[in-house]
Amino acid sequence: MKRVLFSVGINAVEALGTVTRMIAIADEVRRVAPDTEILFRAAGSEADHVAKHRYAFITGYKPPLFGLPGWFWRLMDIIQGEWDGTVPPIKNLESVIRMKGVFTEAYVNTSYMEWEELIKSFKPDVIVSEFDLIVPVAARKHGIPLFSTFSFVGDPSFHSELFHDKPLPDKRLHQNYNRLLRRLNLPEVWSILELFGGYGYAERLIPSIPAMEDIPKNDRNHFVGSIVPERFSGQPWVWEKKRPLIYVYLSIGQITAQLAEKVLGGAFAESDFDVFLSGAGHPYFEKKGEYQIGNVHFLRYLPSDEVLRQADIAIHHGGQNTTLQCIESRVPALIFPGQHFERHYNAKKAAGIGCAYNLRNDEFTAEKLRFYCDELVEKRSFRANLEKYSREIRELGGKRKAAEIVLQVDRSQRSH
Repeated sequence: MKRVLFSVGINAVEALGTVTRMIAIADEVRRVAPDTEILFRAAGSEADHVAKHRYAFITGYKPPLFGLPGWFWRLMDIIQGEWDGTVPPIKNLESVIRMKGVFTEAYVNTSYMEWEELIKSFKPDVIVSEFDLIVPVAARKHGIPLFSTFSFVGDPSFHSELFHDKPLPDKRLHQNYNRLLRRLNLPEVWSILELFGGYGYAERLIPSIPAMEDIPKNDRNHFVGSIVPERFSGQPWVWEKKRPLIYVYLSIGQITAQLAEKVLGGAFAESDFDVFLSGAGHPYFEKKGEYQIGNVHFLRYLPSDEVLRQADIAIHHGGQNTTLQCIESRVPALIFPGQHFERHYNAKKAAGIGCAYNLRNDEFTAEKLRFYCDELVEKRSFRANLEKYSREIRELGGKRKAAEIVLQVDRSQRSH
């Protein structure tokens, strides 16, 4: 029997894409090798999703946002009122690390002690992770094969074209990690970003296709296409399609929920389209529940795979899972990545291979949405490209291939 440990990361904000990929691989491991023992390390809403899929999990130290104490955020809530679900520009992974607070001395030391106890008690043969900066240290120390599901945006050399200045690595972010590495007699890192793809990882399971990434294909980099579970939301969805259908998933970004509500209603409430918006992870839509403005339906969750089987167009934020799902389902997309490095990279790549439009936030208007959607329905733009890359995504094997790679690894294989 193998023991596989999935580490979502102890995040301060929702990482829906990460936990989705983890659960998809775990589902396939469970299907292919039912005797495999599976454990997740997750917290908050990520742990809720893990529990819905009936996996055992443990939680860990959850750092405060930006490393600032809880009383600060309670005071901000009082001053500013409730958060509207929007975020400021995010330049790179260092911005995310600062926001999640995973650079503080308390986080580094407490999390490493928790990992030591977890490895001692669970004795994992393999670890699969994405946004846990302590796991590569622990895996390297104990010689446990570690798989990453990060793409090119996790590479230290990545720089987003959205932002002209290319910042030098912030030594303040990795100084606490280097103190830990010195204590453990392990090599230090020159940038905290080293801990995402190379430091303790055996191999990388890339949830994409070569045309969407700037990563060389070799025996440690495995392109596996789209990694998503069946019915992640757990909610059934039945719709008798009578006219063109638009799937909308904007997540948390710089387009406010109120603006999305107004613009989508203005563009499609009395149109020849049916529109379904998934508010998954967005506090405004989750609080409002399910409601409707004419032909526009607002729901908390939607099983994206089932909706995309009927969809003619998608409007989304450029998240990796959604971008790949749309291409695999041969659905052309209007992508509004905003000032977010990863989403802009995905949108640019999808547009570059002729499968989507990469649009600015100021183009999110009723007039623009109607213009692009009418054009896509009438001209069936991107059809040939979507067919080509959809076939490539499916041929790469997805979660099945990822699970096979994880299960084939031998305990004697050491992380590098």
